[in-house]
Order: sequence, then structure tokens, then C-alpha cells
Amino acid sequence: MLNSSLFALGCSAVFVMSAGMPLLAASPEKKENKTAASADALPTLSLEGLPEVWLQGTPVKEWEKDKVYIFEFWATWCGPCLAAMPHMEQLHQAFKDNPGMQIIGVNVMDRKSPEALKEFLKNRPSPLTYTMAVDVDGKRTREKWLAPMDVNGIPHAFAVKNGKLIWRGHPVKLSEEIMQAMLKPDFSAASLPSENSDAGAREWKRYREVSKKLGEVVRKEGKQGA
Repeated sequence: MLNSSLFALGCSAVFVMSAGMPLLAASPEKKENKTAASADALPTLSLEGLPEVWLQGTPVKEWEKDKVYIFEFWATWCGPCLAAMPHMEQLHQAFKDNPGMQIIGVNVMDRKSPEALKEFLKNRPSPLTYTMAVDVDGKRTREKWLAPMDVNGIPHAFAVKNGKLIWRGHPVKLSEEIMQAMLKPDFSAASLPSENSDAGAREWKRYREVSKKLGEVVRKEGKQGA
């Protein structure tokens, strides 16, 4: 087990902001899938919550009819967020030629400039090619979407169709099967297949392994080396 300082570095995703609602990194093993029970009860997400600054990919400016948008909320300090990103990239590769589906990563609660975030994405160990945006000052996505939905932890994902929130939960719980179900004209939240719990467990195991390796590097080379 890592000592307290190493645990703090390896799990730096557990981060409390000095002002406003904190977003805490959460384990997929503990994150509840809060899929809405019926179409009538689905919340509407305002276009005002869309990020203003787009880092790569095709910006979203409006809700296209029957198109499914998957928004993945992440931060550079959030270890579990970074561990989930390869899974989101795999899903993007599976659906990138389908005009009815788009995956968007939205950086939230980071105090980095768009230029710094572009460099961060460029230096990821594996390429991330899906659309990326940033909620620069928290006045749009965080204020218009996350706060009203009581989102107090990341990574977290929203699925939006025709302006309605049709699913929310940990991004590694998404699977190709679930996303295919979302594309169906007769889709309802109750029709969703079971969660991709195996993928969630694998991603969380991978994050623990990475944290352990990080601790070993810290012991050998110090925090700067890590």
C-alpha cells in the first residue's frame, strides 16, 4: 500500500476546489448508474451549457435530430478520468463513421489554458482523436449542466438525444451495445442493456496498477521525475 504522500499523488484526482461545488474522482465500482426511468422524466439540457472553446474535432452548436451525443467530463488531475479515456477512444473508433453518434470530452474544473490542454492531449501515451472541448471558466457546462444535475464527481458522462439527458454514469460503463441501443428510434431508458461492469472493473484495476507504478517512480526519481 502506498504511503500517504504517494497515495495523494497517485490519486490526485481526489481534488477539492477552493471555491464552488467540488468535483471528486470516483471509482466505477462505487458509481451508481443513474439512468432515467422514463422518457417523460428526462431532463432537458440547454444549448447554453455547451462549451465555448473546442480543442479538436467537430464543435457541437445545436442538437441534431435523433443524434446521440456522449459527453465525457474529465480533468488533467483526475487519474480515473485519464484511465477511462482509452475506453472512450475505442468507442469513438467504433462509431466514428456513424453520423448519428458523437463522443465529446469536456475538460472541467481545470485551471489550464486551452493551449496547455492541447499540449497535454498531444502528449498522451495513446492518441485521443475524439472531439475535445473545455469549460474555461465553469460558467457554461458546470453551471448549466453539472450543478443542476448534482454531479459532484468525475469521471462522469452524459448521453443526450434531442436535447434530453437519456443516460448518465461512469464512462467505462458505456459499451457498444448500450450505445447502439441509444440510436434506435424506439429507444427508452428502460430498454438499455445491462451495464458494461466488466469494462469498469478492468479500467479501475488498470488505474490501480498505474498508481502503483507511479509510486515506484516517485520513490526512485522523486515527484518531478514522476
